[in-house]
Amino acid sequence: MNADNDIVTAKFESESFEDFMEDIAKEIQLKNYRIVKIINVDNIKMRRNLVSDLEIGFENYKVIEFCNLFICNEMISADLRAGVFMPQKFAVYERLDGKDVFVSYLKPTAVARLFGSKKMMKAAGKMENDMKGILDAVNF
Repeated sequence: MNADNDIVTAKFESESFEDFMEDIAKEIQLKNYRIVKIINVDNIKMRRNLVSDLEIGFENYKVIEFCNLFICNEMISADLRAGVFMPQKFAVYERLDGKDVFVSYLKPTAVARLFGSKKMMKAAGKMENDMKGILDAVNF
């Protein structure tokens, strides 16, 4: 794997981080994915009073975990070990300047290549196309 080739990062202009999170969540669901969990990494800010030298390198940071059971079934059926990289994730964040929102994700095909299965690559390609479609729809 190569981080520069296998991790996609997109930049978005948004009025508010919260509005962007709502928009991307809706688009994920419209593509028939279920949001499994949203990890609020930015909740670390609430610990500032407890840790005197806490350094925080972002304004907002969330990890959205999501899954389409049909695609997951295809991938796991190709190789039962495939579950180690599921559910799929979007890292959604703002840098300290808070001017833009960024979304990064690992290409599903990058992980599927590890297994050497054509069946898994096909399913991973579907997921990757959906993820790109989600970001394209949010960037209207």
